[in-house]
Amino acid sequence: MRKLYYRTMRICAGVWAGSIMGPPSAGRGQWLRWLMSLSLFMLCVMMYIAFSNMSLPPVIQMGISDWAPYRTHPLKDKGWFERTCLQGTGPLGLEGIPDVIVDWRHSKHVECRDLYLTFIKLLEVRQEEGSVDLPDPFKVKVRSWLANDNSLFQHIYDQRMVFIRNKYTREENVFNPLRSKRPLPKLEKPERQYIEELSTQTKEGCDFCRYHEYTARDSLGRVEGLHSFTAANTFKLDRWHDLVLLKKHHPINWTQEEFLDLMETLLKWFEKVNQADQNYVYPSAIWDLLPHAGASQVHPHLHSFMDKERYQGFQDQWREAAMRYSGDFPKRNYFSDLIQLHAIMGLTVQYGSAVAFANIVPKKDNEMVIVSERADRDFFLLWYFVLRGFLDDMQNGTMCFSSGAAFPSMTGDTSSQSLPAYVRIITRGIVSDNRADISSLELFTTPNANTDPFHVISVMKESVLK
Repeated sequence: MRKLYYRTMRICAGVWAGSIMGPPSAGRGQWLRWLMSLSLFMLCVMMYIAFSNMSLPPVIQMGISDWAPYRTHPLKDKGWFERTCLQGTGPLGLEGIPDVIVDWRHSKHVECRDLYLTFIKLLEVRQEEGSVDLPDPFKVKVRSWLANDNSLFQHIYDQRMVFIRNKYTREENVFNPLRSKRPLPKLEKPERQYIEELSTQTKEGCDFCRYHEYTARDSLGRVEGLHSFTAANTFKLDRWHDLVLLKKHHPINWTQEEFLDLMETLLKWFEKVNQADQNYVYPSAIWDLLPHAGASQVHPHLHSFMDKERYQGFQDQWREAAMRYSGDFPKRNYFSDLIQLHAIMGLTVQYGSAVAFANIVPKKDNEMVIVSERADRDFFLLWYFVLRGFLDDMQNGTMCFSSGAAFPSMTGDTSSQSLPAYVRIITRGIVSDNRADISSLELFTTPNANTDPFHVISVMKESVLK
């Protein structure tokens, strides 16, 4: 419409230039041409008035393309990949990924070649090298930072940085393996002791523990389960924005039964909102655990949202990435391909219909992503196992976390307007640390997650299997 408007105006300008010369002094043919020009000019004036008064739409609807829906299917694993696609590259790990890619590119196997093409469609890997020169007094301090490990210290002079970028989400991370090998700072007290003391100190005055008297309700009232309940967020960020909370105050001592009840209450709230207003169909949730991760209260609670036009913020960024990928490669599903690439590197663990992977392009430390066709029991159990893996099995700097989840559209649509069920979980560092774990690196440049996804997945596999 805008192009038609501008083209019409250019034609009108030409007609105006011809008509303002006035009627010719002689010749019937010239009189007729002048009258036609004048008539066209008057038509242009009418069109200009019509265009100027035309009401504009509130939004511009972009083209919608269907994608192949995400489906759980058998995955090629790391053993198959190493046997079939590689010719002698060492064990898979962050430091060796650039060499693996070179080796992989020369494979003659049809499936290996197809997976290689999938990798370079989705991801971009580059490597940089850097060195430093240390004054003698500073060497002593750097050695102490590295626990006086001479082999680690020698790597200071020859550092390799690996940049990995997701071409469709535009997310990127830079790994310097040396940074992840630095010892953790000494703690004044064990993290669990800190959490126990914090839980005890905050329980007596906790509003969430007395939710009937000290939390708000929205127009739909509360959803309440055996171990969980909902409350309206007093200072809303959207029309439908609630809290979903455990009844237990302790931030980390919740059981599988209590967690599943929390998730059931979350799903019931989504259903209740959609029944009240069927225009709201995009469900999502976020969860920060403990103050160092950004939680305003120690009492465990999620924020739940339901939107009518799109998923919340960065969650919709993944949907848009998947839509662009499907547009570039019809009949391919972004999530299926992304998971398969992680599987051949040994970075996935499955539980029933759900799969979790240690993200090779993490948003922050130790990122785990869980994906399933539906938000079913398998999905929530794997979510629970991953969280307990952070809280019980890793522990060092992993006992507070941030997470964001999105769920399939309430319409049942499997096109590009709906995501599968997925949650991204990152850890936020030592719970008692007064230093921020988010800096200008994460906000404005390339994030640096210092943790090795190959180590993260090794812990999570044990957490799921035990």
